[in-house]
Amino acid sequence: MKINKIMTSVSAIALSSAATGAAVAQEVETPDAGKYTLSFEGAFGNLDNAPADKWGENDEPDGQDKFGAKSLSYAGAISLKRDLGQNRDVTFGLSFAGNPSNIQNFASSSGFIDSGGSGYNYASSLTNDLSFGAMDVEMGLTRNLSVGDVRFFGGVRGLAMNTSSDLSTDLSADFSADKTGVGIDAGGFLSFDVNVYSSFVGVGPRAGMGFSTGPKAAGFGLSASVAAAALFGQRKNVSNLEIYASGGSGGPLSESVADSQTEFQTVMNVDGKLSVDYYFSEQAKASLGYQARQFWNVDYWSDEETNNGKPRLVDGIFIGFSTSF
Repeated sequence: MKINKIMTSVSAIALSSAATGAAVAQEVETPDAGKYTLSFEGAFGNLDNAPADKWGENDEPDGQDKFGAKSLSYAGAISLKRDLGQNRDVTFGLSFAGNPSNIQNFASSSGFIDSGGSGYNYASSLTNDLSFGAMDVEMGLTRNLSVGDVRFFGGVRGLAMNTSSDLSTDLSADFSADKTGVGIDAGGFLSFDVNVYSSFVGVGPRAGMGFSTGPKAAGFGLSASVAAAALFGQRKNVSNLEIYASGGSGGPLSESVADSQTEFQTVMNVDGKLSVDYYFSEQAKASLGYQARQFWNVDYWSDEETNNGKPRLVDGIFIGFSTSF
């Protein structure tokens, strides 16, 4: 399935849902019909370092766990909900996430190879980048309970994600003397760079539920939601290996190897969040909470067929604001 066909399908579903929602709204005459709710969210947190367990296998770099720490990430979302009456609604949403360009220096050392004075310097670093954009179209049904409102929803999600991981290693040495003490005045430099890039574009059904208490003590309340999606589309994996060596009697050496594969894949996605809400009025509230998004099989590193593959996770603290009109 081509990318443009996937995005065309998502757009068609969105237009169809909008038309259906408008038709139902005209037929149902209730006080809530036609009311809109606009919501914004911004988040700052962590992107898991998925490649870490793969590059080094069982190595433990000094002071870090599997090439260390999670990368900082950002996320955002905007949604527009239209009430159709009888506790029903249609919602359109856009969300995105990514992480700033990062370089994690996970290993470095320098010293002498032997007492004859042969010195060396070694350094290695890892980058771990991820970005995605998602579009949701969903229909919701709310049930009013004594403890709060429960909303069930279902629809379709379109997702585009790119991930890139790069391992760079440099080794330089100055063999000023051999073990016999005879000067050989030779130097050497070796570097290799391994890059794995993945892209996925797909669309599929998404369903979930949410809960909100509404304003309670001093205008505060609680809300939570969880949703799952199965996305079908094309995933492309591209790997590149570059090696450069110079010095010694062999002279300079440079090699480059590349491989590319495109396959149909099914990606599973789960989203969840929990927040404390403050209601300025019945029409406006601010939220502060925690959210997490997890993806299975979305790139090379999260593929179950990859050695020690694990899902990609973007999580962190978010703030939000919503208003009804």
